[in-house]
Amino acid sequence: SLSSLDYSESSAHLDLELWPVVGRFEVGVFGGVVLVSAEADLVERVEYDEEYPYDEVSYRSATTTRASSDTVVGWSAGTILGYALASHWGIAAEARYTKATVELTPPGDETTRVDAGGFRAVALLRFGF
Repeated sequence: SLSSLDYSESSAHLDLELWPVVGRFEVGVFGGVVLVSAEADLVERVEYDEEYPYDEVSYRSATTTRASSDTVVGWSAGTILGYALASHWGIAAEARYTKATVELTPPGDETTRVDAGGFRAVALLRFGF
């Protein structure tokens, strides 16, 4: 395990929403396209020691490189539940699933395909005008 490895994703969502309001409650469902890009530290080479009878290996170090993906198109869908505390203030909870596959290619090396996105849940404080 290398604790110094880093992975990050960036995304932009364009959703179509259905947002019925019943009194102070709002329940919405949405889905649409997402643009995703990623950056990651990838392991190039692992240095290790071994001795006869070759049933154990001792880790020494690893060489890593930073790789970035192009921006790809994926999809996302989710739901949001909201409650109006006042005419312009409210709280909400959102759950979203995003799916995209990015390709990370370090300089002079093979492409690595990575499933980006996944499940995300957030609590929101909303202000409307």
